[in-house]
Amino acid sequence: MACTFSDASYSAAKYAAFRPKYPSELYEAIMSYHEADNEVALDLGCGTGVISDELVQKKLFERVIGIDPSKGMLEYARKTIPQAVFMDGRAESIPSIENESVDLIMVGTAAHWFEPSWWQEAERVLKPRGTVAVFIYGGLWPEPSHPCAEELRATMFSFADELGFSNKGNLICHEMYDQLQLPDERLVELGDYKRIDWNRYGLGDKLVMSEKMNLKTYRERIHTYGPMHRWRIANPSKLGKKDEDPAEKTLEKLKKILGTQDEDTEIDCGHSLSLILFRRKSL
Repeated sequence: MACTFSDASYSAAKYAAFRPKYPSELYEAIMSYHEADNEVALDLGCGTGVISDELVQKKLFERVIGIDPSKGMLEYARKTIPQAVFMDGRAESIPSIENESVDLIMVGTAAHWFEPSWWQEAERVLKPRGTVAVFIYGGLWPEPSHPCAEELRATMFSFADELGFSNKGNLICHEMYDQLQLPDERLVELGDYKRIDWNRYGLGDKLVMSEKMNLKTYRERIHTYGPMHRWRIANPSKLGKKDEDPAEKTLEKLKKILGTQDEDTEIDCGHSLSLILFRRKSL
């Protein structure tokens, strides 16, 4: 499935600067499930290395390998995370990784770009009892305790629909992997399925994947989204115009709700998060 992030015009530096980091609760849930050794972790669809960097910093595995088809993303990752190894490749075919050599495969907000055959490749490289952890963060939501939470939530949620330019992968992403094709147990030896959801639809007492973000950063965040990148290419003359640019239109709505024109105004907000776990069966 075609992915915008491989486009030469897409900015890996802005992706790294403005995309969120995953919370400690996610890594704790994965390691609590994990039963195999802690020798080799494989970060599929690694992008700029957000996950690889966390694995390195937390010293969870002896060796971390990242794989991605985007040259720009890999170049950024290699420059900023020298402790990990980064390779050009796709999840569906990674001949550079030997059979039964990997303890943990992590796929962060990337599996919706993979063809279903990637599950067979995951089984091939995993050691017996090795783990596959697939996770996705969803839409940006205000903290439930915010006094304008309902209005902010409705405005943030409507952005993707008003923007358009979503493809099949984006739609799978928007549904928090409810429609992601899972491994066929007739074809691969992956089982012990487990799913964990945090703050679906932005609900709950407090967002697990939370941050304090000003409106300037909100603009930069949504400009890293694939559909927004495709919109910019298709509509260069409308870019930055308050009445035509969907990012600017959304920002104006948020300012009105918050009663401010100051783009340094901060919102406590964050993302919903879902985790899917599988374990390779013992031989």
